[in-house]
Amino acid sequence: MPINYQEIYTQIKQVGQGAKERRKKKEEAQDLAKTLLETYSSQLDFLRSKVDTAKTADANIRCAVPLDEALAFFLPDA
Repeated sequence: MPINYQEIYTQIKQVGQGAKERRKKKEEAQDLAKTLLETYSSQLDFLRSKVDTAKTADANIRCAVPLDEALAFFLPDA
């Protein structure tokens, strides 16, 4: 069976165009995640209530529950 280079070229271009769109969507999702972390990092009561609501809807849910430190809390290097 002979190789159809024109078809391969067309497929490569399509994959490349899809990669740009996937990258854009990934970057948008990362930006949204950063915004949500900044917004809700210190709203621990609200986050615990969201976890409780999720557990009511699905008793088998597994997730972390915020305790007493902001989600974005970190200790600087000593």
